[in-house]
Amino acid sequence: MSSTVRALHRLLEWRHEGQRWPVTSYATRDLLNVLVRRMNEASAPYQMSAYLADIVVFRDDGETFELLQEFPVRLLARLEEMTGREAEEVIVHLMDYGPDFSGPDKDTFREDRAVGDPMEAHRSNFLHPIFYYYKKLPIETEMLMNWGKMPLPRPTRVHHVLEDFLTDWTAQQSHILPLRRFLEFVTRRDLRHHHAHSCLTYALTNGHPPPLCSLGSSHNVWSIHTLASPQTQTSGETEYVSPTINLTSSAVPSSLRPSAATLASATS
Repeated sequence: MSSTVRALHRLLEWRHEGQRWPVTSYATRDLLNVLVRRMNEASAPYQMSAYLADIVVFRDDGETFELLQEFPVRLLARLEEMTGREAEEVIVHLMDYGPDFSGPDKDTFREDRAVGDPMEAHRSNFLHPIFYYYKKLPIETEMLMNWGKMPLPRPTRVHHVLEDFLTDWTAQQSHILPLRRFLEFVTRRDLRHHHAHSCLTYALTNGHPPPLCSLGSSHNVWSIHTLASPQTQTSGETEYVSPTINLTSSAVPSSLRPSAATLASATS
């Protein structure tokens, strides 16, 4: 009840006072962590399944995103009108039961009432997270078109997280890995978090590190120039320029460098 009142309050705030729907901004590299936390901790999408949803709105050519929490999913086509937030490419995260969970002549204790294979997650019957990816926000006429028993029109891509009896979607292989691959596909980005040794391995073998190896725009520890191609001809022989790898201490932020005392104790 409180979640629906809160959603109504936010809608009326924008309509009468010009106060836009509150959002939280993140870098896209944090998308997986944010959504895993929301699908395990958010109460409104769980209690108001198929009615209230979290909306991910991509910004800056996909480099960042804004999260609108607990938005009435039936108003998705009017998102900008109802919230004051421009949107085009979005991911909708909601909770829902399977279409055959219950109903007339349905045996809720039938033998195949639950699935345990991530490849069959779309057949989950119990309440589970569903992610709808829209390359372009659906329009109102599309919202009126039923896509089976689903609450939203046909998306560009959809992902079901495998149902869990304890509603704990934290299993690395069953829940998080399939979700990460879905998000990497729709964002066209590598969302893995790498350790220092894997960053170095990628840098030395591929000529450039994965995006998440960067510590920020001003501090990139793995600063590597693009592998050079043949540039000049000298006495009939091709002259190559070898790649320059900047892994010196000057490339590392001072806050991350060990002190002289630490180095002395480590080598003594």
